[in-house]
Amino acid sequence: MKIGLRILFFCFDAPIIFCSVVLLLMIESSPSLKIPYSIEKNEIRAVKTMFRSVHNRPDKIKTLNFTQKNLNQIVNYFLKRYLQVATKLSLNKNELGVKIALKLPKNMWGDYLNVGFNVYHYPQRLVKIKGLTFGHIKIADEFSQALLTFVCRYSRVKKVYKAYDKAIKELAIKPNTLMVKYDFKSLTYTDFLISLLTEDQQSLWFYQQAINQALKVHDKKFRLSLKELLQPLFKIAHQRSNLKTAIAENKRVIIVVSRYVNGAEIQRYVPSEITYYPTFLYKRTDIAKHFMTSALLTVLGTGSIATILGQEKEVRDAKIGSGFSFIDLAGDRAGIYFGKMLTQSPESARRLQKLMSEIKDYKAFMPDIRDLPEKLTNEAFTQRYGSTDNPAYQLIVDDIDQRIRTLPIYANQDSPNKLLGLPLD
Repeated sequence: MKIGLRILFFCFDAPIIFCSVVLLLMIESSPSLKIPYSIEKNEIRAVKTMFRSVHNRPDKIKTLNFTQKNLNQIVNYFLKRYLQVATKLSLNKNELGVKIALKLPKNMWGDYLNVGFNVYHYPQRLVKIKGLTFGHIKIADEFSQALLTFVCRYSRVKKVYKAYDKAIKELAIKPNTLMVKYDFKSLTYTDFLISLLTEDQQSLWFYQQAINQALKVHDKKFRLSLKELLQPLFKIAHQRSNLKTAIAENKRVIIVVSRYVNGAEIQRYVPSEITYYPTFLYKRTDIAKHFMTSALLTVLGTGSIATILGQEKEVRDAKIGSGFSFIDLAGDRAGIYFGKMLTQSPESARRLQKLMSEIKDYKAFMPDIRDLPEKLTNEAFTQRYGSTDNPAYQLIVDDIDQRIRTLPIYANQDSPNKLLGLPLD
């Protein structure tokens, strides 16, 4: 009997012990690279100028030559806006070396995940990955290659690869230089983004045309309100869908509007046929971006990531950026409420379609949060709120949730954490 119980307990405990050991070996107490990666404004300006000068040339096929420094600037510029992360790319003949240091949320195993690998690219467009490591764990090259092949064939990454294969005409990795020849006329930026998110390109293109129509009737003397994009598209969604198809239709609306609202940031680097006008909530573009980004992550099934990233980004901003902003955090949480209601159930999806098709302004889905504290340095945030686990911090978050739930659209809704099955704050 005792032996049987021991075997039973071993069967339960062994996987837990194994996973704990693996995590201990993967996660480390210090980063392999300095976080955050430092990049100056003049460096960003130089990279933008390089893209624009190449794009304005009359050649059908464009050629870009990235130095090793250029690549590190571009990658780190985008990543540092959302994560506490640093990357280091090194270029040798036919080989791209990648090192990543990621700051993790508070946990019992360690603070940093350090990842490294080499990507080999050959003239026949054959790609091989070697030397993959997670902390102290080294993955066999055969397994790494098999994993890469599986991901490229059976996940959404295959769409990225297809997009790459269509647009990139030639790619060469040389010592300290990456040469790319591309033809984006064969694959527009819009189509590329669509291919990453869904196979239903025709429906998304339909909604993109609806946005273009909304822009035509917009009085450019005034700011473009997020309501001017969402209201007409949800009116169309309500007409096009029924109880069975409402959730899928809502996802398409959010994908297209989010792409537009956040697209201006990408357009600085990637040529696009879309003319962008900043989108506002309460005369601020940052609130609209936070709202739509969180709504998009939520409708795509990653709302829990939106919750975590929103908070972590503000903590990071307090330390190295523009300061902790409860206004940005409120935009995140309202977007999560919104996205969850759009997909929570067919009934909820249809209800919100109808309500959104009849709204008069953006105050119907975004409460006024302009009086909330923002631009708090790390010192000021710590002095006033201690940490994100402190009751003083939770009082502000509860106030934000209460303002959101007060709006008729969100009536009787739970907090984002409860909606997403997360532990309560």
